[in-house]
Amino acid sequence: MISYIDFGTTPLALSVFLSLTSGPTGEELGWRRGLCGREFNKRYSFLKSSICQGLVWCFWHTLLWIVDSEFTDWRAIPYIISNIVVITSITVLMNIFLERHNNLIYSVLLHFGFNILYVIF
Repeated sequence: MISYIDFGTTPLALSVFLSLTSGPTGEELGWRRGLCGREFNKRYSFLKSSICQGLVWCFWHTLLWIVDSEFTDWRAIPYIISNIVVITSITVLMNIFLERHNNLIYSVLLHFGFNILYVIF
């Protein structure tokens, strides 16, 4: 019965809005502007701080490696290593944008874009 109801484009727009405002926005406030970013920036150089933030952020997503992955045997190792490299690299890139523009929107949009690409591919 639900297939006969026409919702139009509302579900897509609502999904994009909720995805943008729930995950990336909250995480970026915490990682870049919150306690994590401030503490690492006080103690370390830009690059070391960014790498440390990336590793913390990476292991924050550890549950996704288990729940959202079909790799349950030895194939999980390259999957986890690639996640560590990609997430840490994205963190360095996000911090470069934040340093240059002093605006969190670039980090939020990059995070959101990465999430969308992850779902598609």
